[in-house]
Amino acid sequence: MTRRIVVRISALAKLGLLAAMVGVGLALWAREGGPEWARVVGGVCLLGGAAVYVIERFRFWRRPRD
Repeated sequence: MTRRIVVRISALAKLGLLAAMVGVGLALWAREGGPEWARVVGGVCLLGGAAVYVIERFRFWRRPRD
């Protein structure tokens, strides 16, 4: 028998992770010679996405269970 670990992530937490990953991609692109706006937008997306993810996971953890 194999044990599985299942982590349930809400749609808003998934959106936060997506925004953070896009932010990392933009920041790396700017670091490799891309436009300056990509550095600013990448940082905002990274921090904003991470904040949304953490807040949503905290809300899920605090939610009463059946």
